[in-house]
Amino acid sequence: MNNLIPKSKIIKGCILFVVYVAIFIFLLKYISSNQEVMSRITSASPLYVGLGMTCTCLSMILTGLMDVTCAKAYNIRIRCWESVVLTYLSATLNLIFPLQMGSIVKAVYFKKKINLGYTKYVSILSGTTVINLMVTFVILIGCLILSSLRWNLESYLIFLLILIFVIALLSFALVIKFQDVVLRFLPFKKISVPIMQGFFMLLSNRRAMILTALNLLFSSLLGGIRFALIFKMLGFSGGLLNGLLYYGVYTASTIMPILPGNIGISEMLVGLLNTILGSDFDIGVTVVLVNRIYYYIISILGSILAIYPLMKRCFSFQN
Repeated sequence: MNNLIPKSKIIKGCILFVVYVAIFIFLLKYISSNQEVMSRITSASPLYVGLGMTCTCLSMILTGLMDVTCAKAYNIRIRCWESVVLTYLSATLNLIFPLQMGSIVKAVYFKKKINLGYTKYVSILSGTTVINLMVTFVILIGCLILSSLRWNLESYLIFLLILIFVIALLSFALVIKFQDVVLRFLPFKKISVPIMQGFFMLLSNRRAMILTALNLLFSSLLGGIRFALIFKMLGFSGGLLNGLLYYGVYTASTIMPILPGNIGISEMLVGLLNTILGSDFDIGVTVVLVNRIYYYIISILGSILAIYPLMKRCFSFQN
């Protein structure tokens, strides 16, 4: 595995991880300094907390099942429980270690156990990322249109955001349509061309595309419900539309990460959205931070439960 990670990337990853921890501590202190927000959190209903964590758990299971669907496009079979277990373990390792170590471990496991090559694994990640973006942008367009009718928002701002998302969707469609042109102009062809060929192979599989899109659509619905429950927990009644809008912005901000999990950036964007909608910036930051903590708790608990069956599977291969 060491050969997969150059020393320069290890140093960069360690720096980013330190920044990640520092920002997370800062956000906790920032929220804890707001007495009104803290009083809402401490008096939160356990029912809403439990339902929110349940949505997080189901979303992670769907992520594991999505890998199973995508692998079938390459005629590779992954056991459902195995993929779900690895999703939890990978998420936890990504929280603890820099360089997306969990994703690297997951890729190595799939390579050793089921012969899913690194190129195809990266292709799956690329394909699901693009489909996730397209689903998210469609949801955001719908939510923005409905929100503009529900709330008194500046029409030019709504139009500008919708135009950006429409242009992004058309760009994805053009890339998929003109595959040969894209492959011809790619840099670093020895690395990028096999990845993009695998990516296009995944997108050309109609069954995989439809199932992945439905998976991400249902996952987005769970995310919207989770955000709506967090708002409800904090004493605000946003509803499912509000939850989907906030979740869509949060998802779009994390797909192309600058920092691990885009911590701080996602909180700021959702905080700004909350301000635009006429509410408190701190509430928007708190909602994302609570969602992040849900993810941490469920990932770690899921990993603890996953260790035994995964180790048993590894030893069965050795024997």
